[in-house]
Amino acid sequence: MQEALDAAKKLITDCETGGGKYNTYMYPSYSEVFKESNNWENKEALWKHRWYAGADGHGSSNGNYKLNRNDEYFLCNINKFGAREDNQETRLTWEGSVTGIFMPTQHLLSLYVQKDGTLDPRFHESFTTEWNANKNYTWDESAVHMYDKEETVIGKALNKGDLAIKFIMPQDIDYATEKQKEHISDYLLIDYHHVYSDDNNNVNMNYAYTNVTGNYKNDGTNENQFRYYYPSLNKHNSSNYYVANASKQRNGNLNATFIMRMAEVYLIAAEADIYLNGGANAAGYINKVRERAGANPLTGSITVRDILDERGRELCGEYCRFYDLKRTGMFKDSEYLENTHPDLARFFHPNYALRPISTTFTATITNGSEYQNPGY
Repeated sequence: MQEALDAAKKLITDCETGGGKYNTYMYPSYSEVFKESNNWENKEALWKHRWYAGADGHGSSNGNYKLNRNDEYFLCNINKFGAREDNQETRLTWEGSVTGIFMPTQHLLSLYVQKDGTLDPRFHESFTTEWNANKNYTWDESAVHMYDKEETVIGKALNKGDLAIKFIMPQDIDYATEKQKEHISDYLLIDYHHVYSDDNNNVNMNYAYTNVTGNYKNDGTNENQFRYYYPSLNKHNSSNYYVANASKQRNGNLNATFIMRMAEVYLIAAEADIYLNGGANAAGYINKVRERAGANPLTGSITVRDILDERGRELCGEYCRFYDLKRTGMFKDSEYLENTHPDLARFFHPNYALRPISTTFTATITNGSEYQNPGY
């Protein structure tokens, strides 16, 4: 642990004195970190990986699927709404790509709510909550009823480029104004409370209709059609593609992915300081990250849970959460998941703190079963 703190302090000192020795740097604003123009030569990234694609690099267009696919994992199902469609033109734009597989949990979104009730600025920097129409669209009776609109919306038109979908958080400045329009707006308005339950710490699978008609009831037994739309992480969005086969939409994402960046070093220092010094300097380290983001500073004694929460806000979607939870002891029992993700807690087992060893490896040796981790 002392080595971790010493190494972090060396990098922090270098960063704050111009980066002359280790070439360290932290952008003045959080938004600059993930600007696509800063991607390839990102100065904050201590370790990043870039891809190459071309006729000389892959024998066929299938080879593009060996490139950076992080852009494919986080987009909600915006194409389920009639004003959107999946097409090649859109896939090549920064807000395009395919429907993803990762949806933010209720707990994750709650981390961005500050003690004063405002949103941490990193929320709207990290998540896309509005999408424009990429085709002309006219509301029909079926869609109006499905999305709980008043019948006056039937026949209203959206042109390509118009606002089509908007997800609102209760902490948004315009939340109350938008909420009043949810049943009459010509765009699809998604209220956080329609999708997430703060009481149950999970996603609402059912919905009670306000405008009752046909099979759409107000008793909460209908499938929740709004749960397909949620804040979508945009850290990995790309418009930098090698198009190998346009007709088959085979596009190789050429953007780099960041494996470690300087902001994390401050959080490593804060965590190590808690273990070694009781957290005497932890607030200073963590508030460097928060100040850069425009978030309110943390005060009082900093705990390991504070560090874990801050890593969730700053490093969301950067593939370190499993290791963070494991390292901080959150997988010793089910308590953490019961409080943050009760639906997942039902399947908890302490053995899952270890990942399974690939059966591709174990199948190559005669006693492969002896090498598999417990529980698999």
